[in-house]
Amino acid sequence: MEDTYEVNEQLLTTCSQWLGVHPLHLTSSDLMSKWGFGDGDAVADFYSVLEALGYVEPYNDGDNAAADYEVTDRILAHLVHDLLILPLASRGSVVETRIWGTSHNPIRRHSVNGIVDADVPEISTRVTPEDLASATTKALASDAYPTMAAPEVPSAHEAGLVALVGRHVEIYQFLAGPDDDPVMGTLVAVTPEDLTVLSLRFDGVVTVVPRTTVRYVQTGSLTTAEEDLFERTFQ
Repeated sequence: MEDTYEVNEQLLTTCSQWLGVHPLHLTSSDLMSKWGFGDGDAVADFYSVLEALGYVEPYNDGDNAAADYEVTDRILAHLVHDLLILPLASRGSVVETRIWGTSHNPIRRHSVNGIVDADVPEISTRVTPEDLASATTKALASDAYPTMAAPEVPSAHEAGLVALVGRHVEIYQFLAGPDDDPVMGTLVAVTPEDLTVLSLRFDGVVTVVPRTTVRYVQTGSLTTAEEDLFERTFQ
């Protein structure tokens, strides 16, 4: 379970004021660019605000300048993680990122659903004061960057998927060619630990399908609500 952090009300007010002057939007395509997220400076100016509040040391142009930049790089990383990576994962696009020690964009895509340098699906979001205050609180609490990985499937999805065991499904995968037949069969098991694997039986043979490779699930035997569950889980 992800750690929880209590956001200071003063910080929240300050974030609201700062975003009123510096509105901030994050776009997933920036994960693919060296110059993404304002060349990595999307929240760089926020350092002076944190300095005025006494949350960080005065900016240092000398030997510790890199350490100062890391504070705002971590804030940006938490924003990207919470507002882009997690929503993408919930839609079936697991984006693995790399943190770069650079004066440009420090957060870049490595792979999408295991495919190196694959395109990141396009989503965009506006950063709210609550988003910025939460990311800042996390960045100040730890020097660690957030883990850029898929979240656990929500419990409602887990219960729903387990309930579908025994149904016939057809699964289309990212790694298959456009003309390849889907993997099809009866859903016989969902790995309970992290729901990363589906097992299907067809003509007596069990096929294991990694959940992160699933592009689309089609079936004629599900109710509308069950089909919606698959779409929200895999797409």
